[in-house]
Amino acid sequence: MIFSIGGTSFADAVNSEAVAGEVIAALVGSIGLIASMPITTALAALLATRMSDHQLALEHTHAH
Repeated sequence: MIFSIGGTSFADAVNSEAVAGEVIAALVGSIGLIASMPITTALAALLATRMSDHQLALEHTHAH
């Protein structure tokens, strides 16, 4: 049983370039969101090791 809407079968609609583009965009966006936390943590750890103990102490007590 093949479903059709407006003369286009479901399989043709799912395999269309527009749908494929949206799926790729969603995957890339999801990968970016998932990767952002470990990348941010790694950068913070790298920068924290380059700061002196005095700088870290000053940053810890700074408040807004």
